[in-house]
Amino acid sequence: MSNEELQFKIGEDEQPAVVNLNDDGTAESIERAQPSVVQTQQTTGEDLDQYSEKVQKRIDKLTARLRETERREQEAIRVAQEMQSRMHEVQQRYVQADGQRMGEAKGRIDTQIVALKQIVKKAREENDIDTETEAQERLTQILVEQRRLQEEAVYREAQEQQRAAQAQQQQAYVQQMQQRPAPPQVDPRAEEWAEKNEWFGRDVAMTAAVRGIHIQLVSQEGFDPRGDEYYEELDRRIKEAFPHKFQSANMSYRSANRPVQTVAPASRSSGINNAARRTVRLTPSQVAIAKKLNVPLEEYAKYVKE
Repeated sequence: MSNEELQFKIGEDEQPAVVNLNDDGTAESIERAQPSVVQTQQTTGEDLDQYSEKVQKRIDKLTARLRETERREQEAIRVAQEMQSRMHEVQQRYVQADGQRMGEAKGRIDTQIVALKQIVKKAREENDIDTETEAQERLTQILVEQRRLQEEAVYREAQEQQRAAQAQQQQAYVQQMQQRPAPPQVDPRAEEWAEKNEWFGRDVAMTAAVRGIHIQLVSQEGFDPRGDEYYEELDRRIKEAFPHKFQSANMSYRSANRPVQTVAPASRSSGINNAARRTVRLTPSQVAIAKKLNVPLEEYAKYVKE
């Protein structure tokens, strides 16, 4: 894609405009003005090398951060699985030991009940009241112990069902963590660009313009949003739309592979100084951008004035 083609896209058929704003933000008039002078700034090879090195370091750093995040997530899943396995083993040993204990207690109680009933029967046959009374008292105690053991068995069964349900929930959670889609990979170049341009996400007009330019570049003109050419053209167009925003050194962004066109900001009219009226000059590119974004010129001029 040639420079001539790219330069023809924006502002080719547009004329500069002068917007007179009232103090309430309404437009008093919109007049066509002469276009501003375009200056071209060339980047040196040394600057390009330094910039490329910084970008590569930043990309390496972001890639390492993503890999570390993935590693920590996998480690968390592994630890959760290991803890779940250990808890299951402990619970199984406890259930087995407890079941064995209760089984032995039940067998002992059943044996004692049978023996005491025989003693009571024999004592009645022999008319041994003392032995019968003592055996009846002991039998009553054993029956109470039997009832307590039965209640404990019911309680243990309810606990076992609850533990089984919790284990299923934990297993389902671990499987969900394993099967959930990986988080979207952050484009290191996009994050690098956003950090370089501190105004992105803060300046409403410029951020909206970037999104509009992005849609135009990708959907209409076929740019690859991951390629150098995309970012170069994005930088060029946003600077043409907001040249006054890039006068400060901390907001400038130099392209790494081709010259950057910087539109010199048009001076404001010196003939209007009253507080009730303000004059803002719009370049042809700014007029074109406003039209492509469906933003009225008076609204666009408010942001240019700021």
